[in-house]
Amino acid sequence: MKFSKLLKPRLLNPEVIECELVNEDGSTEKLSFSIPHEDKVGVNEYFDYIVENYHLEEIRAQYESELKIHRDNQRREKEHEQRKKEAVELKQLFDTKAQMFELPFIKEASQDIRSALRRAPNQITLNLIAYVAFEKYLEDKKMDCVGYLDYLDELSFKDE
Repeated sequence: MKFSKLLKPRLLNPEVIECELVNEDGSTEKLSFSIPHEDKVGVNEYFDYIVENYHLEEIRAQYESELKIHRDNQRREKEHEQRKKEAVELKQLFDTKAQMFELPFIKEASQDIRSALRRAPNQITLNLIAYVAFEKYLEDKKMDCVGYLDYLDELSFKDE
């Protein structure tokens, strides 16, 4: 079946053109074809039609422009996702700090320890500072970890 014209040519990638093929009967279909090596004319009738009726350099420039926009959008999306991830991490850190300040060994910790916990920039630092406070608390109370858990159980039963 012969075609009457090709409309809306655009590059899908540097080596493939996509366009709308209009058949002699007026029906249309999408057509994709490879660009001949070194833009050689006479190899592909569709390519020859594009070269005769459109400016290939403008089509390439449009592709480069669309590619740049696409990459910019991807970069912005990646930055947005990174900011969202950081916001979630900060919220988790804040929530963990709030929970920590409810623990008996933090309530009884020195002002320096509580200040350091507030300033902790991440979960690891927060846990290390809390560990130091926990070790000191156990030492001061002459208690081991199991004894501390028993103490927490007693507190929770008192609240009920």
